[in-house]
Amino acid sequence: MRVRSARRGAVAGDSTEPNRRSYPLRAYIVGLVVLVVLAAGANVIYQRQAAAADARQAAAADAEFGARSAAREIGTEVRIVRTTVATTAANPTIARAFAAPAGCTLGFGGGGAFSTGHLDLIRKTGTVACSSLAPRSSPGYRGAAWLAAALKGPAFAGPLVDARTGRQVVLVAAPTVGNGTLVAFLDLGALGPGLASALSGPRHLEFVVTSADGEVVLARSANPARWVGRPVAGTPFAGAATAVEHRGLDGISRLYGQARVANLGWRVFAGASTADAVAAANLLSDRQLGITLVGLAVFLAAVLLFYRRIARPITKLRAGVRAAADHTSSGPVTVAGPAEVSALAADFNHLISAASRELEVTSRLAAIVESSGDAIISKTLDGVITSWNTGAQRMYGYTADEVVGRNVSILVPPDRAGELAAILQSVRRGERVEHFETKRLRKDQHILDVSVSVSPIRDANGEVTGASTVARDVTERNRAEAQRRALEDRSHQSERLESLGQLAGGIAHDFNNLLAVIMNYAGFVAEETTDRPAALADVEQIQAAAQRAARLTQQLLIFSRRETIEPEALELNAVVADVHNLLSRSIGAHIQLHIEPASSLPVIEADRGQIEQVLLNLAINARDAMPDGGILTIETSLAELDEGYVNLHPDVNPGRYVELTVRDTGTGMSSEVVAHVFEPFFTTKPAGQGTGLGLSTVYGIVTQAGGSMSVYSEEGIGTTFRLYFPATGAPATAIPTGAAPSSKVTGNGETILVVDDDPSVLEVTSRVLRQSGYATLEALTFEEALTLAAAKDVQLLLTDSVMPHMSGRTLAERVAELKPGLPVLYMSGYSEGVLNPQHAPDDGVTRIQKPFSSRTLLDTVRAALNRGGSDDPA
Repeated sequence: MRVRSARRGAVAGDSTEPNRRSYPLRAYIVGLVVLVVLAAGANVIYQRQAAAADARQAAAADAEFGARSAAREIGTEVRIVRTTVATTAANPTIARAFAAPAGCTLGFGGGGAFSTGHLDLIRKTGTVACSSLAPRSSPGYRGAAWLAAALKGPAFAGPLVDARTGRQVVLVAAPTVGNGTLVAFLDLGALGPGLASALSGPRHLEFVVTSADGEVVLARSANPARWVGRPVAGTPFAGAATAVEHRGLDGISRLYGQARVANLGWRVFAGASTADAVAAANLLSDRQLGITLVGLAVFLAAVLLFYRRIARPITKLRAGVRAAADHTSSGPVTVAGPAEVSALAADFNHLISAASRELEVTSRLAAIVESSGDAIISKTLDGVITSWNTGAQRMYGYTADEVVGRNVSILVPPDRAGELAAILQSVRRGERVEHFETKRLRKDQHILDVSVSVSPIRDANGEVTGASTVARDVTERNRAEAQRRALEDRSHQSERLESLGQLAGGIAHDFNNLLAVIMNYAGFVAEETTDRPAALADVEQIQAAAQRAARLTQQLLIFSRRETIEPEALELNAVVADVHNLLSRSIGAHIQLHIEPASSLPVIEADRGQIEQVLLNLAINARDAMPDGGILTIETSLAELDEGYVNLHPDVNPGRYVELTVRDTGTGMSSEVVAHVFEPFFTTKPAGQGTGLGLSTVYGIVTQAGGSMSVYSEEGIGTTFRLYFPATGAPATAIPTGAAPSSKVTGNGETILVVDDDPSVLEVTSRVLRQSGYATLEALTFEEALTLAAAKDVQLLLTDSVMPHMSGRTLAERVAELKPGLPVLYMSGYSEGVLNPQHAPDDGVTRIQKPFSSRTLLDTVRAALNRGGSDDPA
């Protein structure tokens, strides 16, 4: 019967709803931020108002001081004038002026607040006997209201209009010995400006002097001509005595201080501009506001950081606890945060672990039966099945009703019957069998790889009464492990070949520089020894050897995927057909050549010469592997590479490929040889019979074309190479016909800047150009090149593509800044694999591959000059 167990108990971690409402941490943080912002705002408002109040108070205090100082100044000046007038009037000689006014001379020595006015000696009749004013026709002061009092004793009167000057004045008079009076007329128009000049200070105080009753303006520092003598009533200044801040005569709000002039009772007002006073305070408040805003920004950033460092870990901890409660997470809850949060997480983990252990103890049977994906079976010691879980049904295909009561032997393949008896015997002895890997039989007779653990079942007395088996299907795991090992082997091989390719490419680059020097200097010597056949023959041997070395470096570049290629749309069947005749003549009569082309193949994108070389290399290797004869088969077909193939060959993408199969019936290779077969210079041939570059060249060509290849070989049976080229929809390219060789190209005196970090290459290149009618400038470093480009007139830049400190492309860009539109020709021993990641030339770039002959160099230089534009190798 099938064993089932119900889930019991509440979910770990559940909690009752709290009695009072709780708020998230975010709400508290937002509340804190709001409180801080409100407090900061209130503080800013208070500080602004307090600053304005302080500014008003300071301005009012300055105005009060100015008013007192002005009142004191006026009182002092009036007192001095009174004393001076009284003293002068009492002088006995003053009487002579009445008798002989022609000899009288008076002077007004005004100063301080009263800077202007005049001093007159007046007869009883009101006529002027003597005056400090310049002589002028004047009616005098006959009938003046103040004259009678001035003739009797000291007098002070005003404000009044001076009959002689027409100005508003106050007068100070004292009777003289000669039955007249001496009168000092003090000009009120100058009083206000005088006070402002002496006492306005940095606040530019405005001064207003009124009569004792405050009804008449006696003086004003601003526009006195308009206001002196005018009534206060009807102006904005009316009622000024009752308030500190009010509008002045001109309607502008000011903070006024006031004082009375001693012995006169005049009211003196000093006013500071309210706007100016508050503006300074507002400026300070604005600065404080800016500081407050910066502080708030820092505070908000700190709060945000605090929230991220506290709330997120807590949220993650909460999610982890819920996951543990829901049994969706078995591991500890890991959070990153402050020490307190980490400690809390550790406590939660400890609590969760303890609760999980207890739950596991109380519900183990239910978890085993209902939750396990493994096949869990219990049986008697005789092998009769007593329980069967859902996992066992999925794994073996039997339902519980079909197997309970039957012997477990129905699951064991016939060839494994002996191991079942041994396992049951071990269980009888109380022993456990752990992770025993074997094979079991499904209901549909399909064989499974399983890992089996068998434990004894004991009763309350500890006696073994049965066996519990936990079986896990490891078929897919074993298959994946086999694929993983194969992928690792493939990956290691790719990494090894890539490293070897980098090494080979670097060696080929340096060797190409040397070959360029050897080939061109050999050409120089050949030109000089045309009349010496023996020497010329030696030179030709040197040139032939250099050409062979160049082909060798070309093979290295192909392996490293750094060879210049000319990809085109090819029909693989056409290429195989073209090579067929050549192979028929070259592989020997003892080998049968079978060509099996597929029909309607899509075209591929590759270099035709390289594909032909692939066929030749593989055919020659097959010929060498069949010294006694055999069959060489070349087959084409259309293949669809799926994810399974890509998993084992990560350097290709799934899709449609054209497959080229080259199969022989030769001696075959061991697995050790196959592991190294694509490495350069690896060969099993005797010394002197091979370079070890044939298959490495094939590998480089195929991978450079975006394809993949594999090899299968067994000793004594033969070898099969399978090459996969990406299929394209482009039409096939027609084979171009050969062109007649052109005559030698010469220069017309053009100046060429030649740049190469190899002195020998630089010298031989420059020499070829000079001998052909060009002028050259040589530079070993980019600094020298930039200096020459800036100083000289240059028609072409010929530069190496790869140099220390600066690439040819960067140098060309720098030179283009100095000479826009200058043509550029790049030369390199690395070829396209370095200059472009696609290993194919870009349109609009002129370059030459090392090693090059003098004719190739001259033709390419002329082509670059004719292009007349700047090229970019990227």
